[in-house]
Amino acid sequence: MKNIEELLLSLIAEDNRYYFIYSLTDKLFCYANTSFESFFGIRSGDKSINKLTRIIHPDDVRRLKKYLPFLRQGNSLTDFEFRTILPNEKTYILSLYARIDNSLDKELFLGYVTDITTIKEDIDYLNELNDKKDSILHILLHDLGGPLGNIKNLSRLLNERLKSLNEEDIQKIITSIEKNSKMSIQIINDFVGRQNP
Repeated sequence: MKNIEELLLSLIAEDNRYYFIYSLTDKLFCYANTSFESFFGIRSGDKSINKLTRIIHPDDVRRLKKYLPFLRQGNSLTDFEFRTILPNEKTYILSLYARIDNSLDKELFLGYVTDITTIKEDIDYLNELNDKKDSILHILLHDLGGPLGNIKNLSRLLNERLKSLNEEDIQKIITSIEKNSKMSIQIINDFVGRQNP
């Protein structure tokens, strides 16, 4: 029967997040789960961190190095986003959770990485759609502004001067209000793609 630690290790080994432990003291990867190994091409026991830093965007490597003193004070780094460019030329956006542990008489940099590329792409796509929606609504409001402004002004004129206008003038104003109302309705119907009955 497995003990708790073995169960936890088997869960981590099968997880799609990329778990790792890197010894800053010995300058080698003490642990890398299967997902980490397949994504980064680095296995437990590999000594060179250069293989990893070559695929991480240089700006992100510099940013991460700035966090080392913070991590050495016992703090954890959460949701640290960074970019990788793998040999297939595809750029991935990853999120890192990490901390430094000294409890085994070694300075160990450990944590896990999550691929958030699809989430970021979805957010970008939704932002694009939102920008298009705003643009369309701006155009619609601009196009409706003229006819609705005319209706407002003609209604006010009719209300203010009803007693002094003759029937012919009243009919012209009502016809103009009707024309502008139909124009507004047509703009809305054109916008939603419906035919005017």
